[in-house]
Amino acid sequence: MTQPCLVCDSQPIFAWTDQHGEGYCIRCGTPYQLINGILGEGETYPRVNIKLDAIPVLRRYWEETSRGNGLGTWLAHPRSQGEDRVAFNEWCDEHPDELATANADRTEDE
Repeated sequence: MTQPCLVCDSQPIFAWTDQHGEGYCIRCGTPYQLINGILGEGETYPRVNIKLDAIPVLRRYWEETSRGNGLGTWLAHPRSQGEDRVAFNEWCDEHPDELATANADRTEDE
């Protein structure tokens, strides 16, 4: 059994993105590597394909809006994913303190 999604806590059902081996949770949009990725020590599939320090921001967005985040690797967003990405970006613009907290431990190289 797959672990619950780290953002929406649902038992994830995945759809593919345009990145080989990557899918996204169809409920909240969070991307996961499902196959053919490079796993770190102790990692297994599915592995979330975003920085772990972004999870609290994505969870808050999900809890406030119940809308997908539109993340994932796309050459051309499907319409709903593109609309979700725009909405998430607008939410981020309105919550700069959330993003500052998530990025506090990053270096310029990341």
